[in-house]
Amino acid sequence: MPTPQERDEMLAEQRTDAEADGQVSEVGALDPADADTPISDDQSVAGQPDGESGTVDEGPTGPNSRAGSDRN
Repeated sequence: MPTPQERDEMLAEQRTDAEADGQVSEVGALDPADADTPISDDQSVAGQPDGESGTVDEGPTGPNSRAGSDRN
């Protein structure tokens, strides 16, 4: 298991490699201390502002989902 310093060096190399390839990853910039912090409802995929009425229309997901259908 790498030491924290070795892990940071590996992550820095990965970020440099990704930037060279034109790839951007927000995960590399996350603070490991915040990893267990839960997200709030408005940060979720089906988030809905408090000022909105009605229900969130999540719909079916996955490779076999059909757009415009309530059933999958």
